[in-house]
Amino acid sequence: MKQRNKIINISLILLTIIGCILVVLIISQFHQTTQKQNLATPEEPENNPTEKPPVLEPTKTTIDIHAVGDCTLNVDTHFYYGDLGYDKVLEKEGPDYFLANFKDMFEKDDLTIANLELAITDADESYRVPKAFNFKAPAKVLKILTGSGVDVVNIANNHSHDYGEKGYEDTKNNLREAKLPFYGNDSYSILDVKGIKIGMAGLYCAEDEVADCKPDTLKALNYLKSQNVDMIIMTYH
Repeated sequence: MKQRNKIINISLILLTIIGCILVVLIISQFHQTTQKQNLATPEEPENNPTEKPPVLEPTKTTIDIHAVGDCTLNVDTHFYYGDLGYDKVLEKEGPDYFLANFKDMFEKDDLTIANLELAITDADESYRVPKAFNFKAPAKVLKILTGSGVDVVNIANNHSHDYGEKGYEDTKNNLREAKLPFYGNDSYSILDVKGIKIGMAGLYCAEDEVADCKPDTLKALNYLKSQNVDMIIMTYH
């Protein structure tokens, strides 16, 4: 009987040991598997490349510009022209007569520039500057330009001061009243043409004084650049 109990006890001990060994082996195997999973390369996210933005081509803008020469819009009052004088023709034909052949072209373009070669003033002859020819006209002659598609005028020339500083200041005031932009000498004009910011400046340079215009040219260019214009037009007379 004792012998039988001894055998049973030994068997239980052996079973307990074997069970412990199996538990250890199972835990060890589970630990190794977990480590391998942790060391494995993480799954890469799904490749969803973002769509590249389209390449924008540079915008090309064409600007059609006409530049008109000297517009005296009157005669020297010291000379008699009879029925051919500006005042006579203006009274008879009206302001649209003078540029009738160009009006359609000027109105269809993007920018028309004219050189205003006189003083727009009612100043009397006491303001007349001594010279061979002096030109002035009343403000009504500006309708010749505004009614024919002219967009802006240059006032830097050898006749803008024919009636002194008074005539010159009158010219600028009359242009403002007529809502006709102007530039030249100490004045600048900046216009938006088809989304392009155009700056304009003008200078009068006598033939033997061209080099003297350089400082004023640089001054004008620097000013217009400071206004962030896209394009600069310089007019020299």
